[in-house]
Amino acid sequence: MKKFLGIAAYVAIVCFAIPSMAFADAVVSIDPPEMKSPDVGKPFMVNINITGGANVAGYQFTLTFDATALKFISIANADYLPAGAFAVPPVAGAGKVTLAATSLTGPAAGADGTLAKATFEVVAVKDSTLGLADAALSDPTAKSLPLTTTGGKITGAPPPVNQVPVAAIKAVDKATVGASITLDGGDSKDDSAIASYAWDFGDGATGEGQSVSHTYAKAGDFTVTLTVTDDGKPDGKSLTGKATLIIKVAEAPKPVITEHKPGVKVLWLTVNILQEKAPAKGFIAIWEGEMDVKAGTFIEYQVKFSHFTVHRIGGVFVHAADGTVAGPVEADTDKEWHHRKVSLDALAGKKIVAITLGTDNGANPDNAAGPFNMLVDNVQITDGTNILTEVWVGKQDIGGSASVAKAFGAAIGIDNFKANVINEGDVAVHPQGKVITTWGRLKGAQ
Repeated sequence: MKKFLGIAAYVAIVCFAIPSMAFADAVVSIDPPEMKSPDVGKPFMVNINITGGANVAGYQFTLTFDATALKFISIANADYLPAGAFAVPPVAGAGKVTLAATSLTGPAAGADGTLAKATFEVVAVKDSTLGLADAALSDPTAKSLPLTTTGGKITGAPPPVNQVPVAAIKAVDKATVGASITLDGGDSKDDSAIASYAWDFGDGATGEGQSVSHTYAKAGDFTVTLTVTDDGKPDGKSLTGKATLIIKVAEAPKPVITEHKPGVKVLWLTVNILQEKAPAKGFIAIWEGEMDVKAGTFIEYQVKFSHFTVHRIGGVFVHAADGTVAGPVEADTDKEWHHRKVSLDALAGKKIVAITLGTDNGANPDNAAGPFNMLVDNVQITDGTNILTEVWVGKQDIGGSASVAKAFGAAIGIDNFKANVINEGDVAVHPQGKVITTWGRLKGAQ
């Protein structure tokens, strides 16, 4: 306070030495009157302006501010007073700074202008005020002039507003009929917290909770909708967000068929081996097309050889586009219907182009010459547990079309090569070993 009184006295003495010319009504104000606070650490400037001034030769004021929001940097006399005006060094204190200046050559020429400029740095973004205290204007005779003051306002961050929550479903895009799946909305986000999770599974059923389980009763495409509702903070107004996901529900996979059912239609392969202990190979297609092969898959079927067949190396063969073949390589010792499972790992990553019935007696044949007869049922590509592709499961013809039953590749050492669809009981064997049949031939390839 003593320093402030000294400044005022000094200005009054200097101004008293100049003859008074007129009185003035003026307004001293902060400019801008209101502003949004910059970010923390950012500087900004305000003006201390005068309007309606007349015969003003000196001024003084104390600029007040909220020290928890602002840090004082500097203040300086501006250009309202005539050139050469003398400013007393500012005196800063806690939350205030005082400045005084006077002209030694006469009053200001205009009525409006800027007395001083002050610079602050933001300490905290918050609402605060800038005020003017102990403001005074004097004429050249050091006589006080009437004035009013208006302060300024700094606004902080806008009131917090609740943001719309973002719903998210962890990806599950496939399901099978009758199998339970788990849907999780744990990746959903909100600016505060999510209060509830509501699920619509697209088949008429609903559920609640962050994680839910559901079982579809039929196949099809179903649109799952998750609706999340937040806790309403910070403004008390609850909002919702939605996410959708299409789930393709497939029919439940059929388990691998491992037993032949007596009395059903089966595939019958007949061939005549021309020479004993000589190469004999031939294949008849029961499926042709293109199919990718994955590791861990199998060709499975049931097979039975005639008691009178001259050798037992044969069955179902799987052919890849590059010529690789997967199938039986050793003589079969079973004489009744039995289940066979052959790994397709040797074809993994390749494309299947055909599945055939056939025989291949290998590099060191040890067979007699004469008829080769084999029955086959339930040909399936599987994963070891479930059927992936039905090649022959209770069908009435070969490959869905009689025209598919044709020779695949070149035959070696054989003739009378035929594939038929028969009733198992229609096969009889003549004592001389000649096969007698009572069914119509579906198609033969020689």
